[in-house]
Amino acid sequence: MERNHDLLSDLERAALLRVQLLSPLDVREQYPLRLEGVEEEFESEHPDARGTMEIAEALGIRHPRVSASDALIMTTDLLVDASAEKRFAVYVKYTKDLVNSRKKELRAIEAAYWYDRGTRMGVFTERDANKVEIGNLLMFASTNLVGQDLVPSAFLHRVVAKANHRPMKEALSEIAAEDGLAYGTVVDKVKWACGTGNLCMDLTRKRLLWGDVWPTLHVTGAGLAVDADHTETEIDLEVYG
Repeated sequence: MERNHDLLSDLERAALLRVQLLSPLDVREQYPLRLEGVEEEFESEHPDARGTMEIAEALGIRHPRVSASDALIMTTDLLVDASAEKRFAVYVKYTKDLVNSRKKELRAIEAAYWYDRGTRMGVFTERDANKVEIGNLLMFASTNLVGQDLVPSAFLHRVVAKANHRPMKEALSEIAAEDGLAYGTVVDKVKWACGTGNLCMDLTRKRLLWGDVWPTLHVTGAGLAVDADHTETEIDLEVYG
């Protein structure tokens, strides 16, 4: 998932940062929804899945249009490939938009679209975007991703052992000296591990500073888990469909 993402709001960026803690295979933003029929990637398992025009007609909802003769192609804010078998959609909106009657209609079309494709859709609002947590995640996102093979579990366990009772900067400086690495290289490895959920802590407690002792760290195998039915995740999505 080492690519740039084109996002339309700060809230979408917050949602993306939260989703990235799941270590997904891919996150597709502004995913275009077909007007009719089904995409090739869903066709084998859901051959009868409908497009947005067909769903709107079935629900008795006016489909959005660019002009009298052209229908507007709707999009889903984030489509998350959590694994090869698990996928979920994320509808990112401010709470004020959830009560708008027209947007409720459009959300109903979108939820039905993903229901047809065996995919659940959750809603992410500003209530899910804890400011302290998002600030911490933005710090982790301020580095280029490095391959997971370059941040082995043994390295992360050393970080935990050294950093749980003393300032992170002191612990990482010691590791850098032991491994003959630049301090900045070790910092980048820790940022990557935290940003991908491989090194976890309570990110809501305080704004993290390198000169502080960070809240109890622990190592995970591969980020946060999605449940077997992939209907809910650690980002506590309100699920529709």
